Amino acid sequence: MTSSCYILLVVALVVVANARDLSRFEQLARRVLQDSDEGMVDNFKLRTHKRKHMDNSEEGFYVFNKRGDTGSWTKIGSDQAIPDSECPNMELAFGTDLKTCEEYCTETVGCNAFNVQPQAHGSCVLRQCDGFPTVVNPYKGYDAYGMKDNGKWVRIATESAITDDVCDPTSIIYGKNTAECQQICESRSSCTAFNMEIYGKQCVLRNCKTDSPKAQAKANYDVWVWKKS
Repeated sequence: MTSSCYILLVVALVVVANARDLSRFEQLARRVLQDSDEGMVDNFKLRTHKRKHMDNSEEGFYVFNKRGDTGSWTKIGSDQAIPDSECPNMELAFGTDLKTCEEYCTETVGCNAFNVQPQAHGSCVLRQCDGFPTVVNPYKGYDAYGMKDNGKWVRIATESAITDDVCDPTSIIYGKNTAECQQICESRSSCTAFNMEIYGKQCVLRNCKTDSPKAQAKANYDVWVWKKS
Protein backbone atom coordinates (compact mmCIF):
# COMPACT_ATOMS: atom_id res chain seq x y z
CA MET A 1 0.00 0.00 0.00
CA THR A 2 1.37 3.45 -0.91
CA SER A 3 2.04 6.26 1.57
CA SER A 4 -0.89 8.26 0.18
CA CYS A 5 -3.23 5.34 0.87
CA TYR A 6 -1.98 5.14 4.46
CA ILE A 7 -2.71 8.85 4.93
CA LEU A 8 -6.24 8.48 3.51
CA LEU A 9 -6.96 5.57 5.84
CA VAL A 10 -5.73 7.50 8.87
CA VAL A 11 -7.78 10.57 7.93
CA ALA A 12 -10.83 8.31 7.75
CA LEU A 13 -10.04 7.05 11.24
CA VAL A 14 -9.86 10.62 12.52
CA VAL A 15 -13.35 11.28 11.19
CA VAL A 16 -14.97 8.21 12.72
CA ALA A 17 -12.95 7.96 15.94
CA ASN A 18 -14.44 9.14 19.19
CA ALA A 19 -12.03 11.86 20.33
CA ARG A 20 -12.74 11.05 23.95
CA ASP A 21 -11.81 7.39 23.57
CA LEU A 22 -8.17 8.14 22.87
CA SER A 23 -6.79 4.69 23.67
CA ARG A 24 -9.03 2.98 21.06
CA PHE A 25 -8.28 5.71 18.52
CA GLU A 26 -4.56 5.29 19.03
CA GLN A 27 -4.78 1.51 18.68
CA LEU A 28 -6.66 1.81 15.39
CA ALA A 29 -4.28 4.40 14.01
CA ARG A 30 -1.24 2.36 15.00
CA ARG A 31 -2.71 -0.71 13.28
CA VAL A 32 -2.89 1.25 10.03
CA LEU A 33 0.64 2.60 10.38
CA GLN A 34 2.42 -0.50 11.67
CA ASP A 35 3.53 -1.64 8.19
CA SER A 36 4.64 1.79 7.01
CA ASP A 37 8.27 2.78 6.78
CA GLU A 38 9.95 4.32 9.81
CA GLY A 39 10.50 7.70 8.18
CA MET A 40 6.80 8.15 7.58
CA VAL A 41 5.97 7.37 11.22
CA ASP A 42 8.66 9.77 12.42
CA ASN A 43 7.10 12.67 10.56
CA PHE A 44 3.41 11.85 10.89
CA LYS A 45 1.21 13.69 13.39
CA LEU A 46 -2.53 13.28 13.86
CA ARG A 47 -4.88 15.99 15.02
CA THR A 48 -7.64 14.84 17.38
CA HIS A 49 -9.47 18.16 17.21
CA LYS A 50 -8.93 21.73 16.08
CA ARG A 51 -6.84 23.96 18.29
CA LYS A 52 -7.14 27.70 18.52
CA HIS A 53 -4.42 30.31 18.19
CA MET A 54 -3.98 32.85 20.94
CA ASP A 55 -6.01 35.28 18.80
CA ASN A 56 -8.87 32.70 18.89
CA SER A 57 -8.78 32.09 15.13
CA GLU A 58 -9.15 28.41 14.25
CA GLU A 59 -6.31 26.72 12.41
CA GLY A 60 -6.67 23.83 10.02
CA PHE A 61 -3.07 22.65 10.10
CA TYR A 62 -0.27 21.98 12.57
CA VAL A 63 1.72 25.04 13.64
CA PHE A 64 4.30 25.46 16.41
CA ASN A 65 3.94 28.51 18.64
CA LYS A 66 6.39 29.63 21.29
CA ARG A 67 4.66 30.20 24.63
CA GLY A 68 7.60 31.53 26.63
CA ASP A 69 6.86 29.35 29.67
CA THR A 70 9.14 29.72 32.67
CA GLY A 71 8.13 26.42 34.24
CA SER A 72 9.75 23.00 34.30
CA TRP A 73 8.48 19.57 33.28
CA THR A 74 7.55 17.38 36.24
CA LYS A 75 6.92 13.64 36.00
CA ILE A 76 3.54 12.84 37.54
CA GLY A 77 3.50 9.06 37.16
CA SER A 78 5.02 5.98 35.48
CA ASP A 79 2.79 3.44 33.72
CA GLN A 80 0.09 6.07 34.18
CA ALA A 81 -1.66 8.61 31.97
CA ILE A 82 -3.65 11.82 32.43
CA PRO A 83 -7.29 11.09 31.44
CA ASP A 84 -9.58 13.23 29.27
CA SER A 85 -11.70 14.02 32.33
CA GLU A 86 -8.72 15.77 33.94
CA CYS A 87 -7.28 17.52 30.86
CA PRO A 88 -8.73 17.57 27.30
CA ASN A 89 -6.47 16.04 24.66
CA MET A 90 -5.11 18.37 21.99
CA GLU A 91 -3.06 16.27 19.59
CA LEU A 92 -1.64 12.81 19.07
CA ALA A 93 1.85 12.46 17.59
CA PHE A 94 3.67 9.28 16.55
CA GLY A 95 7.38 8.53 16.24
CA THR A 96 8.41 10.57 19.29
CA ASP A 97 10.47 10.12 22.42
CA LEU A 98 10.35 12.02 25.73
CA LYS A 99 12.50 14.94 24.57
CA THR A 100 10.55 15.40 21.33
CA CYS A 101 7.22 15.23 23.17
CA GLU A 102 8.41 17.92 25.60
CA GLU A 103 9.36 20.13 22.64
CA TYR A 104 5.99 19.58 20.91
CA CYS A 105 4.08 20.58 24.04
CA THR A 106 6.32 23.55 24.88
CA GLU A 107 5.88 24.98 21.39
CA THR A 108 2.12 24.34 21.13
CA VAL A 109 -0.24 27.04 22.37
CA GLY A 110 -2.25 25.88 25.37
CA CYS A 111 -0.33 22.65 26.00
CA ASN A 112 0.91 22.20 29.57
CA ALA A 113 0.88 18.41 30.03
CA PHE A 114 1.30 15.21 28.05
CA ASN A 115 1.28 11.41 28.13
CA VAL A 116 4.22 9.77 26.38
CA GLN A 117 5.64 6.38 25.52
CA PRO A 118 9.21 7.31 26.50
CA GLN A 119 10.98 4.83 24.24
CA ALA A 120 12.04 5.86 20.73
CA HIS A 121 9.24 5.96 18.11
CA GLY A 122 6.50 5.96 20.74
CA SER A 123 3.39 8.12 20.82
CA CYS A 124 2.79 11.47 22.50
CA VAL A 125 -0.60 12.83 23.63
CA LEU A 126 -0.64 16.59 24.21
CA ARG A 127 -3.07 17.92 26.81
CA GLN A 128 -4.39 21.26 28.03
CA CYS A 129 -5.02 21.39 31.78
CA ASP A 130 -6.56 23.99 34.05
CA GLY A 131 -3.59 24.20 36.38
CA PHE A 132 -1.16 21.43 37.28
CA PRO A 133 -2.75 17.98 36.69
CA THR A 134 -3.22 15.83 39.79
CA VAL A 135 -5.27 12.90 38.45
CA VAL A 136 -3.66 9.99 36.59
CA ASN A 137 -4.98 6.54 35.72
CA PRO A 138 -3.03 3.28 35.27
CA TYR A 139 -1.87 2.97 31.66
CA LYS A 140 0.97 0.54 30.97
CA GLY A 141 3.82 1.83 28.84
CA TYR A 142 3.00 5.52 29.29
CA ASP A 143 4.43 8.22 31.55
CA ALA A 144 2.57 11.41 32.49
CA TYR A 145 4.18 14.86 32.67
CA GLY A 146 2.96 18.33 33.63
CA MET A 147 4.38 21.85 33.41
CA LYS A 148 5.02 23.31 36.85
CA ASP A 149 5.78 26.99 37.35
CA ASN A 150 9.18 27.73 38.83
CA GLY A 151 8.54 29.33 42.18
CA LYS A 152 7.85 28.64 45.83
CA TRP A 153 5.34 29.20 48.59
CA VAL A 154 6.09 32.13 50.90
CA ARG A 155 4.30 32.95 54.14
CA ILE A 156 3.98 36.72 53.90
CA ALA A 157 2.01 37.33 57.11
CA THR A 158 1.02 35.69 60.39
CA GLU A 159 -2.06 36.41 62.48
CA SER A 160 -3.44 38.00 59.31
CA ALA A 161 -5.65 37.27 56.30
CA ILE A 162 -6.31 38.56 52.78
CA THR A 163 -9.78 40.09 52.44
CA ASP A 164 -12.22 39.83 49.51
CA ASP A 165 -11.61 43.41 48.39
CA VAL A 166 -7.90 42.65 47.91
CA CYS A 167 -8.05 39.21 46.22
CA ASP A 168 -11.08 37.36 44.89
CA PRO A 169 -11.95 34.19 46.86
CA THR A 170 -12.22 31.04 44.74
CA SER A 171 -13.15 28.33 47.25
CA ILE A 172 -12.90 27.20 50.88
CA ILE A 173 -11.17 23.90 51.64
CA TYR A 174 -11.88 22.08 54.91
CA GLY A 175 -9.89 19.46 56.79
CA LYS A 176 -6.54 20.12 55.11
CA ASN A 177 -3.18 21.19 56.51
CA THR A 178 -0.89 23.83 55.02
CA ALA A 179 1.00 21.46 52.69
CA GLU A 180 -2.26 19.98 51.37
CA CYS A 181 -3.73 23.44 50.75
CA GLN A 182 -0.57 24.42 48.88
CA GLN A 183 -0.92 21.37 46.64
CA ILE A 184 -4.59 22.09 45.96
CA CYS A 185 -3.88 25.73 45.15
CA GLU A 186 -1.04 24.74 42.79
CA SER A 187 -3.39 22.46 40.87
CA ARG A 188 -5.80 25.32 40.12
CA SER A 189 -4.81 27.99 37.64
CA SER A 190 -7.04 30.59 39.33
CA CYS A 191 -5.38 30.17 42.75
CA THR A 192 -2.29 32.21 43.63
CA ALA A 193 -2.62 32.59 47.41
CA PHE A 194 -4.60 31.41 50.42
CA ASN A 195 -5.46 32.19 54.03
CA MET A 196 -4.68 29.27 56.34
CA GLU A 197 -6.62 28.84 59.57
CA ILE A 198 -3.99 27.20 61.75
CA TYR A 199 -6.12 25.35 64.29
CA GLY A 200 -9.28 24.65 62.31
CA LYS A 201 -7.49 23.19 59.27
CA GLN A 202 -9.36 25.40 56.85
CA CYS A 203 -7.92 27.38 53.96
CA VAL A 204 -9.49 30.06 51.77
CA LEU A 205 -8.09 29.95 48.23
CA ARG A 206 -7.70 33.31 46.49
CA ASN A 207 -6.88 34.77 43.10
CA CYS A 208 -4.51 37.72 43.56
CA LYS A 209 -3.17 40.01 40.84
CA THR A 210 0.08 40.48 42.73
CA ASP A 211 2.37 38.23 44.75
CA SER A 212 2.47 40.84 47.53
CA PRO A 213 -1.19 41.34 48.48
CA LYS A 214 -2.02 43.46 51.50
CA ALA A 215 -3.23 41.46 54.51
CA GLN A 216 -5.23 42.61 57.52
CA ALA A 217 -4.89 41.45 61.11
CA LYS A 218 -6.88 38.28 61.87
CA ALA A 219 -6.22 35.88 64.73
CA ASN A 220 -5.16 32.28 64.01
CA TYR A 221 -4.59 32.83 60.28
CA ASP A 222 -1.46 32.82 58.12
CA VAL A 223 -1.19 34.16 54.58
CA TRP A 224 0.61 32.10 51.93
CA VAL A 225 1.45 33.38 48.43
CA TRP A 226 3.01 31.66 45.41
CA LYS A 227 6.02 33.68 44.28
CA LYS A 228 7.52 32.90 40.88
CA SER A 229 11.29 32.69 40.57
